[in-house]
Amino acid sequence: MKEQEIRPKELFSRYLELSRTDGARLERSNFVSIPCPACDEHEKVVQQFLKDGFQYMRCLECGSLFCSPRPTEKQLSTIYNGSESARYWSEVFFPAVAEIRREKLFKKKAQNLVEVLKERGLSPKSICDVGAGYGIFLEELQGLLPDVKMYAIEPDPNLAHRCREKGFETLKLLLQNLKPGAGVLI
Repeated sequence: MKEQEIRPKELFSRYLELSRTDGARLERSNFVSIPCPACDEHEKVVQQFLKDGFQYMRCLECGSLFCSPRPTEKQLSTIYNGSESARYWSEVFFPAVAEIRREKLFKKKAQNLVEVLKERGLSPKSICDVGAGYGIFLEELQGLLPDVKMYAIEPDPNLAHRCREKGFETLKLLLQNLKPGAGVLI
C-alpha cells in the first residue's frame, strides 16, 4: 500500500490546512490538563513534542501519547459539529478514499481482530467501534461476524448519520461523555 492511495496529497494537505486553522481558533486559555487517558497516570508523564501549538505528552507508565493541555469537551464538540476541517473530512476527503481504505486498511483490520478473538477464545455478543467514521470497519466486521451486534460511537453528525444509514445503532457523542448504564442510543 502506498500512502498516496489512502491519503492523496492534495486532499490531505487541504484537510491539514483546515485543521490548523480550526485549531488556531480555539481559546487556549480554556484548555485543560489531563492525566493519561489510558491508565490515569498523573505523575509519570513527560512532554514528548509540540505540534501546531499543541503539546503532546508520553505516559512513562503505559506508553500512551496524548495531548495535554487539550481543548475542553465543549471545544471538541464544536470542532466535530461544524468546523471546516470536520466538514471537509466527512464531505470531501473521506468519500474520495472510502473504498480504497476499505480494501487497503479496514478489511485487514477486521480480519486481524477476528483472528485475535479466535486465538483468545473470545466470542463477543457485541462490538463497538469508537470513532466509527463511515462505519466501514463495522461493515467488514459484520461480514466476518454476522451474529455479533455492531455499535458505533461517532461525534461528527454527518458521519454518525452515515453509520445509522448502514443500520448500526450509533451514539453521536465523544467517548468521554458516555456514562455507564446510559443505554440510550440516538
